[in-house]
Amino acid sequence: MKIYIERHGCSLNHGEADLLGRMALERGWEPTGSAEDADLLVLTTCVVVQGTEAKLLDRVRKLSATGKPLVVYGCMVNVMAERVRGMAPAARLLTTKELKDFPSLLEKAGPPRTDPGTEVHANIPISNGCRGQCTYCIARLARGELRSRPFDDILGQVRASVAQGRTELRLTAQDTALYGQDLRDKADLPSLLREITSIDGRFMVRVGMMNPDSTLPVLRHLLWAFLDPKVYKFLHVPVQSGSDQVLARMGRGYHVEDFIEVVQRFREAIPELYLSTDIIAGFPGETDADHRATMDLLEAVRPDVVNLKAFSARPGTEAKAMPGRVLTSVVKSRTKELHDLKKKISSENLAVQKGRELDVLLTERPKPGSTMGRSMEYRPIVIKAEAPLGSLVRVKVEGRKGDYLLGTQI
Repeated sequence: MKIYIERHGCSLNHGEADLLGRMALERGWEPTGSAEDADLLVLTTCVVVQGTEAKLLDRVRKLSATGKPLVVYGCMVNVMAERVRGMAPAARLLTTKELKDFPSLLEKAGPPRTDPGTEVHANIPISNGCRGQCTYCIARLARGELRSRPFDDILGQVRASVAQGRTELRLTAQDTALYGQDLRDKADLPSLLREITSIDGRFMVRVGMMNPDSTLPVLRHLLWAFLDPKVYKFLHVPVQSGSDQVLARMGRGYHVEDFIEVVQRFREAIPELYLSTDIIAGFPGETDADHRATMDLLEAVRPDVVNLKAFSARPGTEAKAMPGRVLTSVVKSRTKELHDLKKKISSENLAVQKGRELDVLLTERPKPGSTMGRSMEYRPIVIKAEAPLGSLVRVKVEGRKGDYLLGTQI
């Protein structure tokens, strides 16, 4: 029996899709990359922006039209189950709270078959939900309150992934720094990282997104945890705006200076830090001065990656009814300015890497004759050779192309 899992959305969605896949593999299902070849279709969904919602509803309709058993999972089911049901009356809908029910669906769908097999990456959700009060976020409404996975559950998945030969473990959540705040044993992200990195085996851990206000309380211990050689020196901390006034309307719960403090403390401990952040352009009430403050912040902080989105008014959020909607033409103009600036900064950051010798974990095959990997800071680098995925090689940086480095294996 073959299963097709189509994943959309954030890293947490991808992590949960991997959990679904793991459940299927453990029960003998064979993964396939083609819906046409599959006996069971699974679609994981996202509702963060309106454009994605429309595309996914159309995708639900098309997968349903194949006549094959279909499972629709995730945020879209959480917040608009009836609309999904209208597109796929025969589909089985699973909310994020019902992930544990997936094995019973597999048992009903068909008998087990083969061995699970291996991959290089493993997405490992550590918690679901958050404690934020963002006025624009439909994911907060979809995911609900914070629910951290128990230590033993996470560590069990880590051990199983390492035993399967997976060498890049991606910890995912809506906010990884919140991990454990709802658990009685006072677990937190730094202690979880220490437990994970103490597991025998050769692997690297990538820690997912964390907000500034939830990072500050655990920052000192988190910095020590990040110094472990098994942890990528990669930090994803979203700022969303360079204006405190906009951040207040967003309900972000921190100031620009809090974001700067987190970045500075990390860079003091890890000079070669690879920094990713998020920006929303054109939030209601955003002025030219607010926009300029965001541009100035990017110039000052110089992140390696900026995940940039134009504001999207989502149903059920406070921001949808906020006054001061920015004209579409203005939003487009500001988005373009930010896009041009982030490309410039990224290119300049990559250019200074030329000549460095880096240890690189090979993880992907972008095309025949080349292999892509990540340095220990998580910088993407491509070598013109077909080396085994999962291997660690020494690479000299020869230059850059687009948003990645080019190198030669030494």
